[in-house]
Amino acid sequence: MKAVLFRIVPRLGRFLRGGALAHGLFWSWNLIFLVVVGLGLLPTFLWSMVRELYDGTLPASLALSGALLCIIPPLCTAVGLFCFLHDPRRLLRLFYGVEGPLVLLSLFRVFLLRELNPGLDYLIVLLSVCLVSYGYTLAFGEPLSPGWRGFLQYVGRTVAALCCVYAGAILLFYALPLGWWMLYHFLAFGWVRDFYDLIVRSHGQALIFAPLGALLLFFSATLLVAMPAVLVWLYGKSFLQAAREITTRHGPAAATLVATVTIGAGGFGFVQLTRQPQRAALSALSQPPRDDAGRRAMLASSESLRKGILNAYLAHYRYLSALGDDHHIVDIYHETFGLSREHGKPLQDLFNVLVSPVLYDGSSLHADRYEAEQDYEAFFDEPIQKGERPALRHASQATYERERREAGLLSTDERKVWIARQEVTVRESGDLAEVELHEIYENQTTEQQEIFYYFTLPESAAVTGLWLGNNEKDRFAFTVARRGAAQKVYKAEVRRGLDPALLEQVGPRQYRLRAFPIPPRPRLGEHGERAPAPRFHLWLTYRTFARDGTWPLPVLRERRNVYWSLRTERAYPTPRSAAAWLFDAWLPPSVDRQSSAQPTAHAATLGGFTVRATPPDRALLSRLDGLPEGQSFAVVLDRSRSMAHRAAEAAEGLGWLRRTIGAKNRVDLYLTSAKSRGEPPSMVDLAGFDPAKVLYYGGQKAGDLLQQFGTLRAGRTYRAILVLTDDGSLDLADDRDPVRDFAAPVYLVHLGGVLPPGYDDATLATLQKRGGAAVTTVSQAFVELAAASLPGFSGLDEGYLFTVGPGDTTVEAMAPKDDFAAIAARELVKYGMRTLDLSAAADLDRLHEVALHARVVTPYSSMIVLVNDRQREALRKAESEDDRFKRESESGSDQALVTGTPEPREWVLLFLCAAGMVFMYLRQRRLDPEVRSFV
Repeated sequence: MKAVLFRIVPRLGRFLRGGALAHGLFWSWNLIFLVVVGLGLLPTFLWSMVRELYDGTLPASLALSGALLCIIPPLCTAVGLFCFLHDPRRLLRLFYGVEGPLVLLSLFRVFLLRELNPGLDYLIVLLSVCLVSYGYTLAFGEPLSPGWRGFLQYVGRTVAALCCVYAGAILLFYALPLGWWMLYHFLAFGWVRDFYDLIVRSHGQALIFAPLGALLLFFSATLLVAMPAVLVWLYGKSFLQAAREITTRHGPAAATLVATVTIGAGGFGFVQLTRQPQRAALSALSQPPRDDAGRRAMLASSESLRKGILNAYLAHYRYLSALGDDHHIVDIYHETFGLSREHGKPLQDLFNVLVSPVLYDGSSLHADRYEAEQDYEAFFDEPIQKGERPALRHASQATYERERREAGLLSTDERKVWIARQEVTVRESGDLAEVELHEIYENQTTEQQEIFYYFTLPESAAVTGLWLGNNEKDRFAFTVARRGAAQKVYKAEVRRGLDPALLEQVGPRQYRLRAFPIPPRPRLGEHGERAPAPRFHLWLTYRTFARDGTWPLPVLRERRNVYWSLRTERAYPTPRSAAAWLFDAWLPPSVDRQSSAQPTAHAATLGGFTVRATPPDRALLSRLDGLPEGQSFAVVLDRSRSMAHRAAEAAEGLGWLRRTIGAKNRVDLYLTSAKSRGEPPSMVDLAGFDPAKVLYYGGQKAGDLLQQFGTLRAGRTYRAILVLTDDGSLDLADDRDPVRDFAAPVYLVHLGGVLPPGYDDATLATLQKRGGAAVTTVSQAFVELAAASLPGFSGLDEGYLFTVGPGDTTVEAMAPKDDFAAIAARELVKYGMRTLDLSAAADLDRLHEVALHARVVTPYSSMIVLVNDRQREALRKAESEDDRFKRESESGSDQALVTGTPEPREWVLLFLCAAGMVFMYLRQRRLDPEVRSFV
């Protein structure tokens, strides 16, 4: 027995010293991985990624990361085969010093990390320096170059040593329990029974892949267990060798100084860049400032507050876990070694410090999300999903993106549904015309999509039709339904994935159009072929008066999911005018008239009322230009932050009111105040008010402005109320606001000449309750006010005065007989809104009956396209419910459904190291044998 041992031990020593361990570890791990890649990943995973990348459903960065994950082992195998085959030590250094860290890093990046935060960016830079420095040393040898290049290499090796100590310390937390777990379970031999059960359940198929998978798992676990010690040994040895050379050449002081400065700078950068800004931002915004000095200080720090809020809102994209939730180290050591949770807490705290770049400083990843969203709206006066659209889009693209089927705000301006053809047809009838817009869509993705438009039309225009179809001939017709019931059915059908379309009026001139689903683009076939994309048709018709010799077309305010390009076919009555707007506009502003018919008077009798449209004569125009005397007016100034861009226009408007109206009338000025402003709203004298001193701060919605005015006016009566504001944000609307009646018309003066996309229903009803209007100048509001004093006034638009008076009750009720009938029905609804109780469903039913018989869209009646009897029955049931007119306010905010990860710069480190390996191989092939043996 002794003789046998004396023979085996020396041979084993020679075997190990000859590189058997290095060769066995390197080639067995890479061979197994190559088999798994060749038989499993390449024919299924990579082909699936390529196909989804071509389909547009997979981010290019994710596909590249997955490809690099599969390329690293074959590339390292090639380097080991052609460069280090006869050098087992360098083969082991390649495996543990380059390939192992790269594979672990790529796995970690692809499956765990999402959007990189500054701390992770910093770590990627350090790791890049680390791996490039060690790869250079591995390729060209340990000796330092002369001169400054030697110092540069010494700095690189110092950074490499710092990174290896850092990474080794993190891996050590897992290596110890994993090593113990592997040893315990291997000696328990429970895996034998599990393997046998797997073979039986798979009917023997597991014999092919299970051993390879088990070996790959074993070697990978072994790699992880041994890596902390090996990394410290490899990188530490390289650093010490460089330190000795620098000491020999330049003395110990120089070596110590360079290493100290490098390590100090690395540590300082880590501490600074891993600081998270959300705690300071949320704390600063938790208490409103006390005075204008505090408000100016807050405005000056807007950028830091923005970063903090955004970090809290995107925490689930930027971090793996939160400090309050992370206790897995305690759990691991408790379950593996029986360490008490109290004694394991110091280990967890130390681990949290090391991995602070991936841990959110909070109780959970979503703990501060709602507060951040509210603080952003309160301070920046717009929803975070609009104000930070590029940042949010970047974060969502750093993941596998699965958006909800409804087009949310994150889909704004997304290029998903292409307009293949757009056609406008005009049927003229004197000074009236029916305009038809026909669009053909092609979905550019392999998922169903929704298109979404906000657009405006002249206030007197009447939308008369909406149709959907899969071809030119077959159309699904619309139904005029109560607005709340129509919205309810539409949203339910979208969740089912069936075909509805919904057109709603959300302002005096504003409309919202949605259609779903645009059929998906076919996926690639097995041989890369693709069937033609299906086309989806939409038709919209409306009637309108002429404007300055043209027919007005819809003006786009916002779009979601849909886009056009130079390949879009366009057909208009006057295509020669297309050049000025073709590149960036949805439609031209108008198309030319073919006839020269002059404006004429129109009349239509509807259910006992006669609606007239009359071109104003000179006497009437002179009356409309007259200014009031001896009356009281209220002016409400929106002091929210977005109004800072309209400060000059607000000052001009207030100056016009002081000079023109204030001279012969009493004008009370109401100053609104956002909750975040820190002061209550107030009423001041316009005569002594200086608009230049106004500090615009905080966020408010239109309902807040009217609510604060209602509280402050304390029973005062006014001839009219003017609200000076900007285009606002429909996304801040609240459907819980009540309809307000101030016994006077309300005019929303949107400075800047741009109307908002729409209003919440309560604000819209308040606006139209007493005949108010949405205008863009202060003087225009007084023209509207003068017209409202005329008997039976309904509206003033496109050069026509609309009035409503008693009619012939014997005429058949509400039957459209000419092109004006649809417009007359809308004017009658507007007139009825002034006198009826808009909170009573019975009165709203009366308004709906007008729209139903005239087949037009109004603020209380929408158009919905349904395609089957079940949908129609659902609509009939919804229209019989008490909330048939109650419409939910839709902000458009949409939470993307996301899972795992990368982003555009995630693969820089992997690509850089892979390129370095190729360069190393090509460089060595050019060296002569003597130099190559030295290297």
